[in-house]
Amino acid sequence: IRMNQEAKGPREVILSEFSVTATENVLLYAALSSYPVRVKIADYDYQVQELVAFLKKMGVRIRTPEFHTLHIEGAKKLKGARHKLMADPIEAGTLILLGAAAKGGITVENVELAYLHLFLKKLRDAGIPLDVSQKGGKGAVQVQHVKNPKIAAIQSWIYPGVHSDLQSTFGVLATQSRGSTLLHDPLYEGRLKYLEELNRMGAEIYFADPHRAIINGPTKLYGTDLGTFDLRGGAALIIASLIAEGKSTISNIYQIDRGYEKIEERLQNLGADITRIQD
Repeated sequence: IRMNQEAKGPREVILSEFSVTATENVLLYAALSSYPVRVKIADYDYQVQELVAFLKKMGVRIRTPEFHTLHIEGAKKLKGARHKLMADPIEAGTLILLGAAAKGGITVENVELAYLHLFLKKLRDAGIPLDVSQKGGKGAVQVQHVKNPKIAAIQSWIYPGVHSDLQSTFGVLATQSRGSTLLHDPLYEGRLKYLEELNRMGAEIYFADPHRAIINGPTKLYGTDLGTFDLRGGAALIIASLIAEGKSTISNIYQIDRGYEKIEERLQNLGADITRIQD
């Protein structure tokens, strides 16, 4: 982060990359600063927008004068506020992809559609029938019976692109799709490690480099003992296990709990054979 301390007017922060956490940290710093702060290369994903909405209620003045720019005028003292968090778009997207991988018949409600426009378009482009109903900003997405989906390529990117946190679940869907799918995550290192476990389950996946992989499908997956994974990779492996033949065991599930509350109970309500085992 570079801050120009001598320039007249607002102090300028130029982030070295698009980052939700970095943007939020500067917002929190600027909320009580005695001088205006302008953040450039600011991420504006749903988490940042939620924080902006909350800080405004607490008395902070925040504007977006340019694309990916935030102008913050801090308050001398923050006031109390009441704010209701939105339903998590990533959780909704994960469950929608579960419906697609499981060949349809799932309805996901309370979906924040404004953050999933390109995501839903990619599913429709793949031939996955969706019935989307909307009331206000929220909606319900019904994944109907899926026949022979085909995904040419999925590239994750900053908002409003396809979220990197949904890339791993797309990887599972690609194993059940016709032909080859290019999966590209240019943002983060190590996000494709879960694909190695899908290969162990019977998938046909080739790594081009640390950020790209080619997935050939459809392939039959088989249950196995799976290792320790991050939050999104763990959720993807749950979905792979549900559509695989046989039993799978996934460890280190506290990572999955960080993003999906009581996921096994909700999947059980859909008819899934899944059990949480306490050591």
